[in-house]
Amino acid sequence: MFGVDRFWGSGPVSRTLFSSAFKKFYSAGAQGKTLFADFARSESGNVAIIFGLTIAIIFGAVGGAIDYGRWLTARTQTQNAVDAAVLAAGRVLQSSGGDTSAALEAARTYYRRLKPDTTIDERVDFTLTDNGAAIEAITHSFVETPFLSAVGIKSMPVNTTAKAVLAAGGNSETNLEVSMMLDITGSMSGNKLKDLKLAAKDLINIVVWENQNEYTSRVAIVPFAPRVNVGSYITQLTGLPSSKRFSNKDLKPIQCVTERTGAAAFTDDAPASGKYLGAYNGKTGNSATKDQSNYSSNGNCSDPSSSEAILPLTNNKTLLLSKIDSLTAGGSTAGQLGTAFAWYLISPKWAHIWPAQSRPAPYSELDELNEHGEPRLRKIAILMTDGVYNTQGGTQYSDNSTNAKTISNNSVQICNNMKAAGITVYTVGFDLGGNQLAIKTLKDCATSDEHFYNTQTGDQLRQAFRDIALKISRLRLAM
Repeated sequence: MFGVDRFWGSGPVSRTLFSSAFKKFYSAGAQGKTLFADFARSESGNVAIIFGLTIAIIFGAVGGAIDYGRWLTARTQTQNAVDAAVLAAGRVLQSSGGDTSAALEAARTYYRRLKPDTTIDERVDFTLTDNGAAIEAITHSFVETPFLSAVGIKSMPVNTTAKAVLAAGGNSETNLEVSMMLDITGSMSGNKLKDLKLAAKDLINIVVWENQNEYTSRVAIVPFAPRVNVGSYITQLTGLPSSKRFSNKDLKPIQCVTERTGAAAFTDDAPASGKYLGAYNGKTGNSATKDQSNYSSNGNCSDPSSSEAILPLTNNKTLLLSKIDSLTAGGSTAGQLGTAFAWYLISPKWAHIWPAQSRPAPYSELDELNEHGEPRLRKIAILMTDGVYNTQGGTQYSDNSTNAKTISNNSVQICNNMKAAGITVYTVGFDLGGNQLAIKTLKDCATSDEHFYNTQTGDQLRQAFRDIALKISRLRLAM
C-alpha cells in the first residue's frame, strides 16, 4: 500500500495501527458506504471525489503517524528512564553495603526525574530480585492519540521493563577470578565462624553467576590456621615423595604445608627445587624429606583438617558452599602463608599444578580490553582474619613479639608483589580489638584504604563481604 511505510514505518505495530484506522474509516456507517458505492457508479466528478478521498486518507495517515511518533518517543523516554533508574539503584546497593530501601528510593527518584511528560495512567514497580543481586522495574502507562481517536483509538499502551543485574564481570564481558583467604583459627570458634560462613556464602551467591558458557566467574578458597592443608597436591608443592619407609613402615607425607623460604618466599614462582613450600614441620628440601615428623600412616593433617583443604578455582557453587559449611576452627594464625596461597591459586605460574578447569588465566589478559572498554580479566584476592599474624613454620609466637612483626611485614611484601602483578586486594579485619599491628598489616595489604574493612560484629562482616561482592561485580542491564 503506497505511503504506509513512509508515514507509519514498516514494523508490525505501525501496519496494525494503519490497517485499523483505514478499516474504521471505510466502514464508518451508511454514509461512508454510500459514498464509496456512489463513487463506483459515478461517471462525473471523479477528480473531486478522488481528491477528497485522497486528502482524507493522507490526513488519517499523517495524523496517525504523528500519534505513532508521540508513542514511540514516550516509549523510548520511558525505557531510558527505567534503565537509568535501575542502574542508579544498583550503584546505591553497591555503595551502601546492600541498603535495599535506599536503593529502591533511588530508583523511584531517578525515574520521576527522567520519565516523559506525555504519559497518563502511569504505574511503575521496582523490586529486588535474584536473591538481592538485581533491581527490576516494570512500567505501565498510556499515551493519548488525538488523531487516531477519530477512528476509536484513544490511547496507546507504553509498557516497559528493565533489570539491573549485579553480577560479576562476565556480564560486562569480563572473566573473574577470586581467591578468598579465610581465617579458621581457634579465636574464630563459635558465633564468629558462623558469621564468617554466612558472609562468605553471601559473596559466592552474588559473584558466581549461573550462565558460565561465555564468561566465567570462579572462586578459590584458602582456609588457614597454623598451616594450609593442600590435600593431594602435597608432593607437587613440597617435593616430598608420595611415600617413604621409616622403621619398616611405609608412611605418607602429612598434607599440610608451611611457608616458603629463600628468594621465592615473596613471589608466585611455581614450586620447584629451591622453591618448594615448607613441609609440615617447617623444613624444606632434603632435610624435610628425611624427617619422619613430616610423615604419618595416612598423611592426614588436623590443622586444618582434610575437610578444610584448599579449593582451587571453580564455578561450582554447590562445591564452594559445601566447602565453607565444612570449616571448623582451631590453632594459630599463619597469615603470611594464607596470603601467599591466596596468590598462588590465581597465579598463572601455578596453572600446571591445578586441574584444567581450575587453571588461572594469563596475567596478559588483565591488560586486554573488551568492546566495552572493560578488562577482559580481573583477578581479586580477599584476605580475612581476626587477629595478628603470629605463626610461621608451624610455630606460634606472641602477638607482641618481633617474630609477629616480621611475619606481618612479610605478608605486606607478598601483598605488594601481588598488587604489582595486577591483582586487586581486599582485606577484612573481624573483631581485631583495636590491635594496631593487625590493622596496619591489613591496611597496607589492601589496594587502597577503600579496599580495607575493619568490622566489629557479624552483621558488619557480612555487610563487608557483600559490599566487596557488589564492587567486584559489574552492573549490567539484563535483556
